[in-house]
Order: sequence, then C-alpha cells, then structure tokens
Amino acid sequence: MTMLLVVPLRLRASLVAVLGGYAVLVASTLLSDNPSLRECWDLLVFTALALPLGLRARMGAERDQRRLFLLRRQEEAQRRALARANHRLHALAETDPLTGVANRRGFDAALDRALDPAAPERPALVMLDIDHFKRLNDSCGHPQGDECLRLIARAVRSQVREGLDLVARIGGEEFAVLLPGVSGAEAAAVAERIRCAVQVLLLPHPARPEPPGVVTISLGVAASWPGEGAGSLVARADRALYAAKAAGRNCVQIESLQPA
Repeated sequence: MTMLLVVPLRLRASLVAVLGGYAVLVASTLLSDNPSLRECWDLLVFTALALPLGLRARMGAERDQRRLFLLRRQEEAQRRALARANHRLHALAETDPLTGVANRRGFDAALDRALDPAAPERPALVMLDIDHFKRLNDSCGHPQGDECLRLIARAVRSQVREGLDLVARIGGEEFAVLLPGVSGAEAAAVAERIRCAVQVLLLPHPARPEPPGVVTISLGVAASWPGEGAGSLVARADRALYAAKAAGRNCVQIESLQPA
C-alpha cells in the first residue's frame, strides 16, 4: 500500500514492487513457524482485497499528474505563441509596410536607445532624400514612385551592416540610417557608397530638371557627441542634408562633428 500511495513511482514500477513485496510476504507466511498462521492468512487476504483499492487510487493520482503535466505544457505553448504574436505585432508597428524598413516610430525608439548615456558607443546619423521625388510622382505616377522607394530602400540596406545598423523611412521620400559606433568620416564613406548604389540603379527620372536624368539622392551626415540628445542630432543631420541639396544635389555633406 505504501508503494502504491506514498512512494512517487510510475504505475508500472509501483505494481511490480507491490507484487514482488506481496510474493515475499506470502512466502514468508508459508515458511513461518508462527503458530498463529490463521491470523497471518487473514492478513494476506485483507491485503489482497485492499490492493485493488490502492491500485485504483494510484491510477487516479497518476492520471491527475498526467493531466496537470499536459495542462502545464499547453499553458507554456500558449505563452510562447502569445510572445511570438506580440513580437510580430511590435515589429509590424515599427515597420514601414511599403519598403520593409523601419518606420518613424521604430527609428525614434532605436535612436533613443543609441543615445542612452549607458550605451557603449555613440552613433552617427545619415539622412537622405530622393531628389525631385514629387516631379517623379507627377510625371510617372504613384505606382512608379512606390517602386522607386522600394528599390532605393533595398539599395540602402545593401550598404549597411546587417543586424547593427538601422535603415528607416521617416517621411514620404526621406530615409535615415543609424550607424552605432561609427565616426563621422566612416559615416560619410557609408553615405557615399549609398549614393553610388542608388545612382547605379539607373532608375529613369524624365522630369528631372538637370542631368544625369536618373533618380539620385542627397545625403547629410552627423556624428553625435557625448550628451547630445536625439533632437539635436537629427537637426544637425537635417542641416547637412539641406546643405547637400543646396550644393546641387546627388552629393554628401557632413555637419560639424563638434558642438558649437
């Protein structure tokens, strides 16, 4: 009875132990010189009648344990599924549906993390804008403009470090590239590679007022300094972007790397 109700064994192991113990008890009774053999046989009979009750109780306990185990597994699977669903929703909330890169919300969150005082490295920021994009939309139509955005986003992503740098569409035709742990000179080199990658796509721009007659981008670069906030870094990169447009477009300009 102890093997069935107390010792935490599997049902089969408990049954083997019980039958073995009962066989030993019967053998001991038969070989005993006890004069009260009748009382011993009464005990054996009582034990034999009680064993099915103990077996039934053990089966019920094991069934309950199995049911509890399955419920826990089901709850764990549901928690994992919910965590995956929440992760997908979070990713969708921070992803631009047209280009597949981060949206403004995702960019702002990543920029705040990169500029956190506890962050190990300071980031650099590249802001880029498609030259004369409104004229492209007006002359070729919005479907052609959307395809242009998708191709440019792909070209930008091809020139950055996967898993380290962030590419985001932060406006209609404006993109940002966040480069953690990159100096201003290094960020300018990345920006130049991006500019060339877009130009070699040779996307036609029939409404462009100046050569080369294909879609190009202008880029502004700013490297953050210790203690600088997100608004200041974005403003400096934006000033560099407008300086690139003022310089004739299709070029890279670098904002001052030191605070004024």
